[in-house]
Amino acid sequence: MFRKGMVLILILTMLFSFSVFADETLTVDKTETGFSDVNEDDWFYDAVMTMSQYDIISGYPDGTFKPQNPVKREEFATMMVKALKLEVVESKSSFVDVSDDYWASDWIETAKPYMTGWTKNGDYVFKPTEYAVREDMAVALVNALSKPADDTMLPLLDDYEDGFASVVKGDGGISANLRPYMASAVKHGLISGSVENEMKYLKPQGTLTRAEAAALLMSVINEEKIVFNDDEEKVVFEDTDVTLQIKEVEGGLKLYWDYTGASEPKGYKVVASLSDETPAYPENGNAKYVQGNSATVYSKDGYNGGDFANFKSGESYYFSITALVGDTYVTSNVVKKTMPAAISVEGKIPQVKVSQAGDGVVVEWQAIDTVGLQGYKVVASMSDETPVYPENGYATWITNLNTLTYYIEPGTSYHGGDLSGKFKPGETYYFSVTAVYNSGKIAGNTVKFIMPGEPQEEEEVTIAEKTPKVEAVVNDGKLVIEWGQVSTLNLQGYKIVASKSNPAPIYPGDGYAYWITDLTSHRQVIAPGQSYSGGDMDGQFKSGETYYVSVTAVYNDMKVPGNSVKITMP
Repeated sequence: MFRKGMVLILILTMLFSFSVFADETLTVDKTETGFSDVNEDDWFYDAVMTMSQYDIISGYPDGTFKPQNPVKREEFATMMVKALKLEVVESKSSFVDVSDDYWASDWIETAKPYMTGWTKNGDYVFKPTEYAVREDMAVALVNALSKPADDTMLPLLDDYEDGFASVVKGDGGISANLRPYMASAVKHGLISGSVENEMKYLKPQGTLTRAEAAALLMSVINEEKIVFNDDEEKVVFEDTDVTLQIKEVEGGLKLYWDYTGASEPKGYKVVASLSDETPAYPENGNAKYVQGNSATVYSKDGYNGGDFANFKSGESYYFSITALVGDTYVTSNVVKKTMPAAISVEGKIPQVKVSQAGDGVVVEWQAIDTVGLQGYKVVASMSDETPVYPENGYATWITNLNTLTYYIEPGTSYHGGDLSGKFKPGETYYFSVTAVYNSGKIAGNTVKFIMPGEPQEEEEVTIAEKTPKVEAVVNDGKLVIEWGQVSTLNLQGYKIVASKSNPAPIYPGDGYAYWITDLTSHRQVIAPGQSYSGGDMDGQFKSGETYYVSVTAVYNDMKVPGNSVKITMP
């Protein structure tokens, strides 16, 4: 344990080597730690307190920081974006293991230029819940600080015992294509490694702790001279402006807007009306909430509030954008546009076949028109004879348009639907493929097929094993709801529930905010203005209001509510 502590100190000594900007280094008030397990004499004190003060890394509900806990890759991506003050992008996920509606999807997409990833069968994989390791740290440092990384620096790795070890061989070495980044980090003094028995080691596959992550991001902030402002100040919005433009796309309309103003918005509401020539949020409801500068709406898309429920082909709408700037709403100009015809399905319907292959099955489909095609969702159901994404969940998300097959065997995981989280031997399934286009989703035919193998008896599951354990914290001006793993046997998904008056809210009695069918997801972020269906919530979460929040696990035969947490929306 002592030797490991020395390794961390040696590495962080180099991370704090950016002293040339000492006069601009971020500082924190040391009169109060704020965390029961962080003391002023800890080497990571300044970094942890600064990262916490600026909501880059948050603590836990019990008042601890847990500095030695390892950091997951999804967490490190989020920290990088916040530390560099990057504008969060709203886009489809590039990774087959990160769904578009996953809580960290936009953070991961924004951090992608700084992070590592994998390719598998032509698809990109991020592995969001795996732990970040030291070679990830090296890549992030080199990219964030724009340091060169090339093969000419590789001889620097000769000084380390594990400089040419191999990950493939299982001896904890550097991943082959990350070697130039590790060498660059050594060359520029970003990492120094450790000394054991008079030998130097880099330990590239060692996990990154929360304390190390705080110190790493502190060094990046200081090097880049990124300024965080502690003081709140009133701002004048006379010059604030949002300019909207709209163009037609297949099956819908794409909205673009430019924002100019003294303060950056928290986000934007896409607003429309059939009759009001000056629509604005919240009076006229909204189609969606986005944090980028563009959005697309399609024929048949739903609408929240206002004077219509769904966009329809041939109808003319008045569109505007409302920017949420602090507690102020700033509305754009209005553009009147007619919703085009819905997407044509000719040549776009996947023709699906299923056949046995070894211990599993192969789902395959014919090539289709790829104009506007984003990818394929392989879908299955035990009871629905016409399964489709997203209603029935999905087995995989394929974005390589040349990939037209997917192999499934017993134990393969499944997201949402009625499959209880995985495929099982001897069970009968209805298989299909949904083609996901920019302008809509088109399901293929269905094939009924039995998964090879002998059926297995189901184990008894207690109510305790089905009950979510819920925690809630405030982070970055939003509520973060987290819940523990529950039994996925016959689990369909989770409903995020809240109430202003009921201390034990439950779905469906108290409505819901989100319906989450990704059974691997155990976290949801809620921002002020988020819409709410049913209950006593007046249609949305509001700043300054106090709520009881909970999670209801929805099973095939029952709904199991978790504990509730009382918390105030910032």
